[in-house]
Amino acid sequence: IMQGSQCLIHDGNPVMRWMIGHLMVETDKAGNQMPSKKKSSDRIDGPVAAIMALGKMMDSPYTEIKDGGFELWE
Repeated sequence: IMQGSQCLIHDGNPVMRWMIGHLMVETDKAGNQMPSKKKSSDRIDGPVAAIMALGKMMDSPYTEIKDGGFELWE
């Protein structure tokens, strides 16, 4: 899953790789990109869950984004 030059690295799970292979992205009128269940050719639940978890982590007061990565602190 990529955003610009950023990518989300997973553990090589074959089911996740299969789902990512079916993932299609939709862009709305405001330029926001999101996974499209309508345009995707099969199940995409795993990547969608990973994207949602990443978004939640980025919104956490315990996460600092720096140097293209994330740092968790308590």
